[in-house]
Amino acid sequence: MDEVHHFGLGARDDALEMSIAAQRLGLTATPPSEPASLRLAELIGPTVYQLGIGDLAGKWLSDFDLVTVQLGLSPAERARSLEAELA
Repeated sequence: MDEVHHFGLGARDDALEMSIAAQRLGLTATPPSEPASLRLAELIGPTVYQLGIGDLAGKWLSDFDLVTVQLGLSPAERARSLEAELA
């Protein structure tokens, strides 16, 4: 299953629990933090291979600079952002 980070803390877990597959493979570029990662270990199994951006930069990814830009949000924008995070 691709984008497995969408599993681990919700109704989608039912699909994994009901799967009769003898083995499962989960792929993601954005591994979740605990407790979702612990739940995924139960549903799919442990992480068996992991690479960081530093492992890929320069050979598989173009060199890059990380630039953080702080933006001020109005109260309404902040509320919408929080709603989207919780959805």
